[in-house]
Amino acid sequence: MKEKEEEKSSLTDYHRERNKKAVLAVEEMKKQTYTLEEMKEQTRQILSTVTPEDRGIVLEIGGEGGGIRIFRKRIKTKYVFIYQHNEVDFSGEDLSVNKTTKYDNFESAFHEIVNLYKFYYLYPLTVDVDYRDYVAEELINKLNLDNVSKSEFLNCYKFEEVLNIKLDFDLNEKKWKKQIDKIDLLIREAGDFQINENSSSYLIAYPHFINYFANITTDKIEIENLVIGIHFVYGWMPTIFEFKKKEIKEFIIATDILNKAKKGENLIHEDYQTLKELFNGSLVGTSKLLHFINPEKYAIWDSRVHNYLRKNIKKLKLSYKIGDISNYEKYLKYLTELTNSVEFGKIYIPVNKEVNDKYNYNISNFRAIELLMFQNGKESKENDNF
Repeated sequence: MKEKEEEKSSLTDYHRERNKKAVLAVEEMKKQTYTLEEMKEQTRQILSTVTPEDRGIVLEIGGEGGGIRIFRKRIKTKYVFIYQHNEVDFSGEDLSVNKTTKYDNFESAFHEIVNLYKFYYLYPLTVDVDYRDYVAEELINKLNLDNVSKSEFLNCYKFEEVLNIKLDFDLNEKKWKKQIDKIDLLIREAGDFQINENSSSYLIAYPHFINYFANITTDKIEIENLVIGIHFVYGWMPTIFEFKKKEIKEFIIATDILNKAKKGENLIHEDYQTLKELFNGSLVGTSKLLHFINPEKYAIWDSRVHNYLRKNIKKLKLSYKIGDISNYEKYLKYLTELTNSVEFGKIYIPVNKEVNDKYNYNISNFRAIELLMFQNGKESKENDNF
């Protein structure tokens, strides 16, 4: 019963705060001589001081004659997200006008909007900073799914302003894409990219490591391949390799994960943790093995890449620990955004050309970005290499 009362209060907080402000405004205006229009303006200004954060609103979208809100409310030990739609039926499907639904997470609440409305035609008012990236991704997906042209997306500027992003329409692919933070820096660095001759041994070995896993005829990585692979990975690292776990079942679990990676499946946090614990406790070594197995899906991670991102891409909010798996996951997500951007060719083409001209092979999209970050990252005490 208490939980129901708390949930109900989250929906009335907004109106309660506005009423308080209104009463104060009226009391203040009794002391003055105002015209009716002046009184309305005074009231509007006072009510505007009730911020979305004060009301618990994490998303608010307006439309003709109504609006949609998602509230975040703490109930006991967890947060719930309350979807509220009032006044008007945007979908034209004869939905009830004042609809309220509770969800366990923001994503589920937001999908109420995505599934029912062409929300890019509506007017965004506020989106909490914690959910802007997610809303931006869903917006781009919806625009491309519905084949919305540049001329049809009339509220583009407002979405960019509220979500703090810049959207581009790729005329060749007829797709919407998000402009990436610091992409101009990477483009400039790509234009100046030249291979450091001290790295020649690594660049000579690189395609052979890639081919080793590409040429596994059984199309399945076995324990033998795992053992050989991790040992040639450590030929690129300053430490001596040692398996931290010795039981055969640990190797079987690890090969299952590596085969998921080879097939292009997404690994979860626990998969990275399992591999890291087996491979000398090293996320760097784990990332290199994953990259050699699937260079299009997984990127090499080391201290110089970590330093580059912490210095230049502060929006990622990476922790200072290079072994933090969440850092690697954010890195992969950022690389995916970069490779899907309109301007990615300006990064890839000069870097790949430099490698191809000198070593006669092409590199993956992720490898091109990682080479740039490695070369422009701060020198580390760990003597990391390509």
